[in-house]
Amino acid sequence: HRARRYTEADVRDLYACRAILEAEAMREVAARGLSAEQAAALERIVLGMEAILEKSAASGHYGPEMRDTFRRMNNEFHGFLYSLVQNRTLKKLIDQITDLPFAVRTFANFTPDQIRESHVAHKRILAALIARDAVRADALMREHIWAARDRVLQARDIHGDSGRHRGRRRAARRRGAHAAGRIGSDAR
Repeated sequence: HRARRYTEADVRDLYACRAILEAEAMREVAARGLSAEQAAALERIVLGMEAILEKSAASGHYGPEMRDTFRRMNNEFHGFLYSLVQNRTLKKLIDQITDLPFAVRTFANFTPDQIRESHVAHKRILAALIARDAVRADALMREHIWAARDRVLQARDIHGDSGRHRGRRRAARRRGAHAAGRIGSDAR
C-alpha cells in the first residue's frame, strides 16, 4: 500500500475548499450565537493554548512535545467549533476535508512565530463568535485557513517536498509531452 503524495496544487485545492467550508461554518455559528457554556469552553481551550505558548516562550523550548500538545488543543478548538455547526451536510464535508493525513503533520514544521500567529487567529475568531459578528467570523476563519495553507506550502518548499513533482513535469515537457495527459494528478 503506497502513501499518496500531495502536490502543491493538491494543497492549494484542499485549502481553498477548507476556506469556503470553514468560513461558512463560522458565519453560521456566529449568526446563531454561542451559549455562555459554549463560549466558556472555547475560552478554556484558548487559555490553555496561551499557557503552553507562554511556557514555551519563557523556556525558549518549542520542541515536539509542545507542538504535539498545541496540535491536540488546536484540533480540540476546531473540533468544538465544528460541533456547533447545525448544517449536517456542511459538518460532514468539513469532517471529510479535515481528515487528510498531511493536515496532521503541519505544526511540526511551523516556526514559533507561525504557531503564535495561529493562536492569535483563534482568539480573534472566538471574539467574533462571542460578538455574534458573522461577517467578521467568516472573514477571520477564511484568513486563518489561507495562512495555514501558506505555512504548509512554505514548509514543503523548505523541506524540498514540492520540487519533486515540478521536476517530473519539466522532464515531461522536455520530451514534448503534455503534462496533463502523461503525469496524472501532478499536472494542474
